[in-house]
Amino acid sequence: MSLGVLTLGAAATLAAVAWGPDAPSAGGLSFEVVRGPGAESCPDEEALRARAASHLAHPFGSPGAPVADRVSIEIVRSERGYLATVSALGFEGGTRRLVDTGEDCAGLAEALTLMLSLIADGRPLPAAKPPMLPEPARPSRPWELGAGALGATGILGAPSLGITLDVTWHPWPRIASGITALWMPSRGIQRGPGQSQVSLVAGLASVCWGILPFGGRSFPALCGLMGAGALHGESTGYLDARSLWRPWLTAGASVSLGIRLHRRLTLALDAGRLFSLRDEQFTIGGLGQIYQSGDPGWTGTAEILLRIP
Repeated sequence: MSLGVLTLGAAATLAAVAWGPDAPSAGGLSFEVVRGPGAESCPDEEALRARAASHLAHPFGSPGAPVADRVSIEIVRSERGYLATVSALGFEGGTRRLVDTGEDCAGLAEALTLMLSLIADGRPLPAAKPPMLPEPARPSRPWELGAGALGATGILGAPSLGITLDVTWHPWPRIASGITALWMPSRGIQRGPGQSQVSLVAGLASVCWGILPFGGRSFPALCGLMGAGALHGESTGYLDARSLWRPWLTAGASVSLGIRLHRRLTLALDAGRLFSLRDEQFTIGGLGQIYQSGDPGWTGTAEILLRIP
């Protein structure tokens, strides 16, 4: 077990530093144990008292045994394993943390037993500098910045390509959320004596659920999409030539696959389907309708993402 050598040695050293032989004696050792969610398998107050009693040179509370006034022990289960925070109250005081990265609480229980017996006995130990025990690691919540290209079958009424800029956040290992800026360059529509141009500027918001946790070689995910933007229509060569902006609203879903190329670089591929929430059309006097937005249709995206940090 990973705690075996480190924690037992650390417990002895920590007790020597925080509660050495100069600590004042009291009539008895009072301590409490608080076990958080997931730490139910760790020993409670009665179990620890019984275990520590077998290590004592003096019985608990005997007049000749120098002991602390009060000790508070809080045990929680974290991503790295079991974490015990031991606080001595009532004299010089001190707080220390013990970490057990094993699958069960056996190593931590042994370390706490040794520490309690040392506090109760006040036995002198060789002075030593306590090792620095790492705090439980905070979960990584990286950002990704990227750029790429998007192809669509119907956003501009015909197959067309656009440019994307992307920001993605991974708040949890299997959840990703992102915002994509999309620009679809003008598509020319020839009708009668003139020509019309239709383009799109929009933003797409996405929330994805990863089939595998983020951080591995690949990140396959299912995504929900919502988009809003503006269609721009401009005509030339007509008597009523003009330039117009119209709202563009869409929603849909996609399947995404992130392939890690480097520690900080990911190739993101996405295939999806968008549906129109609002239809718009452009008309020319005397010629009638020249463009109707309709459903954006099928989309495909390829992007390169840079992880930060």
